[in-house]
Order: sequence, then structure tokens, then C-alpha cells
Amino acid sequence: MTVTMSDDVDAPDAAPDERAAAEFQRRQNREWWRLVGLIALLGLAVRVWYILTFRQDPFVNQLPSGQLFETTVWGDGLVFHKQANMLADGEGLISPLPFELQGIRQQSADHPPVYTLFLAAFSFLGVRSELGHMLVSAPLGALTAVVFALLGRRVGQIGGTANRATGNRVGLIAAGFGALDPNIWPYPGFVLSETVTIPLAGLVALFCYRCWENPRRREAVGLGVVLGLAILARAELAIVAVVGVVPFMMLLRRVTWARRTALLALAGVVSSLIVLPWVGYNLNRFDEPVYLSIGLDYSLVQGNCDESYDDDLLGYYWLACQSEALEGTGLDVADQAVGSLRLREVAFDYIADHPGRASQAVAARVGRITGVFHPLQQARLNAFVAGREPWLANAAVLTYYPMAILSFFGASILRRRGVPLLPLLGLILTSIIAVAMTLAVLRYRASAQPVLAVLSAVAINHFLQFLRRARDATTSPTGAMTSKLNDHG
Repeated sequence: MTVTMSDDVDAPDAAPDERAAAEFQRRQNREWWRLVGLIALLGLAVRVWYILTFRQDPFVNQLPSGQLFETTVWGDGLVFHKQANMLADGEGLISPLPFELQGIRQQSADHPPVYTLFLAAFSFLGVRSELGHMLVSAPLGALTAVVFALLGRRVGQIGGTANRATGNRVGLIAAGFGALDPNIWPYPGFVLSETVTIPLAGLVALFCYRCWENPRRREAVGLGVVLGLAILARAELAIVAVVGVVPFMMLLRRVTWARRTALLALAGVVSSLIVLPWVGYNLNRFDEPVYLSIGLDYSLVQGNCDESYDDDLLGYYWLACQSEALEGTGLDVADQAVGSLRLREVAFDYIADHPGRASQAVAARVGRITGVFHPLQQARLNAFVAGREPWLANAAVLTYYPMAILSFFGASILRRRGVPLLPLLGLILTSIIAVAMTLAVLRYRASAQPVLAVLSAVAINHFLQFLRRARDATTSPTGAMTSKLNDHG
């Protein structure tokens, strides 16, 4: 006698199985977020430990005028710190040192405003010291681990198998890099905008991949938001819109060209709505056009002068070249846009007078930032000029090389899986182009940090899977197959 099971009999049995599978996935997701949270807290603890242990001793700097100035942070960090306090006091965005030392109100666009506004919010609440700004930046920096986790999980799940378990592991490993990589976690201790730039760069890549998997308006809006904020954190991240976001959005799968164009336009409109108010504000307050910042002009003249073209410092920079270019003109305290125009002219004239050496300097800058040209000297300069502790500068160099090698293998693995690499390559190109145009400091590698972390995580996870399959194959005839099935969720 043959018994045929009808659909009515199967359905009640199938529903509990589906509910059980869904509940299992929810538990896995909750456990994953718990681990990401713990890793982020570890990253926060490392940042706070570093600040409280190493970043409280003041040091004395000499201004170009010869005046001595005692502070805990210097350079861009001092500008961010003091501008935030002055903004909270209602002074506006003005240059701190001319105002404090000479009483001159000089409108300033040294940097785009995101990080300054973040610090100003705390200044308004009473957190006004250098140490206070370091400590409130630490949680912001610790969010890097969360962003890397999300980006790693998303990248790890893309491919023919859409492997959830692989994505979760890649995300956790990437989070570890975000928490503990010495190329990342010191930035809050120097009150530098890389604190927010690195997670925002990771979010740009994340939303690109979200658009790849779900080409919808909501994802395009999210991409526009994070791209706009990233540009307002560091101006050179506008480059990634050209070399990464635009071509990637035009390659979206499963949608027509008209749909791709519409989604790209939507992301562009949203990012423009975020960026254009800042551009309009700048155009209204300077005598010469200023769009995002004048930092490019500062970097140009510092990276193109006798000292930075010399064999000893080829590709690096010489800060005094900026003051020398303005010496005797009075433009150092005049309208900042007029002064930056002078710096730009001096830099371009110098490049035109030394075309051969300029091309060598470009190659040297890229070589320094990629670690193939004078890496030990670069570490010493990062300690001496940028104020890093020698052990920290050396640790950053030592951890960079393994990550660079792992990233190469990680990119190869993703390519074999059919994962598009353009969002990640776009961030690397952004860093290389910015350095080639200006000067070589390790800070300018910030936009590439999410890429190094995620690609390294992909390679490490692949190696761990290989070891597990090899172990299972030696212990059980069916072990390898079981392990492979488990890897695919």
C-alpha cells in the first residue's frame, strides 16, 4: 500500500522548521553583535589607556615668529581643539593662533568642519581641555571596530554561496584590526580628524556593497549621506566619489542603466545637500574662492621646496617652507584664501622650475606611504615630527607590512569569489592620489585603513578555514565534507 503525503500534511511540519532556523539565525546575530561590542570596548580601553598614559605631558613649541608656545597637542590637532572652543564661544571658525597671539580675526578653512563640529558640541557642554577633547574622541575612534565589522561581514557574505558564517568571522577579525591596529587607535590622542575619517571611509565602502546587493533608493540615500559626511571630514575623500563610487554604481547588477543612473543621481543629490552648505559658507566669507578647505595649498608648498626635494627628505615635507613663502607679504594674517593663493602660486612655480625632481618627489611620496621607500626613516620622522612615541611609530610600521601582504591575498580570494573590489580599490586610489599630489605622512593613508583591515581579515579567515578542513580530513573520512558544509552556514 502506498501512502502519499499531501501538501496539507507537510505544511505544519515545515513551518516549525523555518521558525527554528530563523530563531537560530537571530541568536547567531545577537551573539555576533555581543562579540563586536566587546571588541569595540577593548578598542576604547586601548585608546583611553594610551591617552592617560602617554598624551598628558605638555611640550614647548616655537612659532615661526620665535615665540614659545606650550601645549599638549600641536599642528592640526591644536587647530581642531582651539577652533572647537572658539566656535562654542560664538567666535566662529577663525584661525586660533593669530586670534590668541595677535588679536586678529582671520576666517579659517584649514579643514572641513565635521570633526570641529563634533568637538565643539562637547566644548559647548563644558569639555574644553585638550585632555577632554582626546577622551571624547576615544569612543568615536572605537566605533571604527564596529564599522570594520559591518564592512567585513558584508564583503564576506558576497559571492556565489552568500556564506553567512564566513561573513560573520571576517567581520569579527576586521573589528579586531579596527580596535587594535596601531596605525589607527592613536588618533584620538592627537585630536586629529582621522578619528572620524577612517570609520566614515569604511561606511562609504559598506553602503556601496549594500547598493550592490540591494539596489534600492534607501541604500542610495545612505551612500549619499556617508559620502557627504566623509568629504566634510577630509576633503580628499571627494576623490573616492570619482574613482570609486561613480564607476561602481554604474556597474550595479540586476538593474537597468536607467535605474543605475537614477540611484547614482539620488546618492549625488543627497551628498550635495550635505556638502554644498559648507561650500556656500566658504564662498561667502573669503575674498577668493574656497570650496572645501585650503589644506591642499598648505601641503603643496610644504611638499615642493628645496628641503622636500633634497635627497635626505625626498617625498616628505618641510613645514618652514610655508612660512618662508609668506614671509614679508603680510598674508600670513590676511584673508586666508588670498594667502593660500600665494602658496599655490609659489608651489606651482617651484614645480615648473624643477620638473624632473618633481616627478621623482611624486614617486618618493607614493613609495613612502606604501612602505617601499625609506620606511625606517619614515617611522623616525613620524616619531620626531608628528610627535609619536618611537615604540608606537615602530609598531605601526611592523604591523603594516603583514597587513599589506595579507591584503594582497585577500583581494585575490575575493576576486576568485566574484566579489567586486572597486569600492575598496577606490579608497586605496584616493589615498595614493592625495599623497602623490601633496606630501607623504602616514596620516594620509587613513582612507586605505578599512581596506587593509577587511582584506587582511578575508585572508586570515581563508587560512583558518583551510587549517580546519585539513584537521577534519585527518580525523574523519567525512570530516572534510562536514566542515565544508558548516563553513557555508
